[in-house]
Amino acid sequence: MTNTFATAVHGVGIAPITPFSADLERVDEQALTANLTFLVEAGLGLLYPCGNTGEGNFAPRTALTLFNALVADDRSLALRTRDRCAPFEDLRAHDGSANNVPAAVRTAMGAAGLAGGAVRPPMLDLNEATAHKARAIVESWEDG
Repeated sequence: MTNTFATAVHGVGIAPITPFSADLERVDEQALTANLTFLVEAGLGLLYPCGNTGEGNFAPRTALTLFNALVADDRSLALRTRDRCAPFEDLRAHDGSANNVPAAVRTAMGAAGLAGGAVRPPMLDLNEATAHKARAIVESWEDG
């Protein structure tokens, strides 16, 4: 297997979703391969795996742990890491608002001491109660 991370990165990059089986017990490798093939063939220069919750912005070691566990087929570690990310993902999905996605990531970045800043209109920042939950989640993580 070629180490694609060792090659020069250029062009557009995205954080693709990680598809799981219907029972959420394993990565759907066939769907993941099809999705990644589509993106690479479309010319993307960088794919950031395991980035669907945005945790790579403020907890890169967590994202890397999940990625390495999936590559190594370490199901136990992958599931523990996914479970660790679940509260943040649940917070992002709170009340079905797409607004929570960038607002939660930016709040989490601030809690990690990074420059998250405010969201751009028409989005709204998290209300204080939800922002407090986001900060508490990040502060409980070793790399947050």
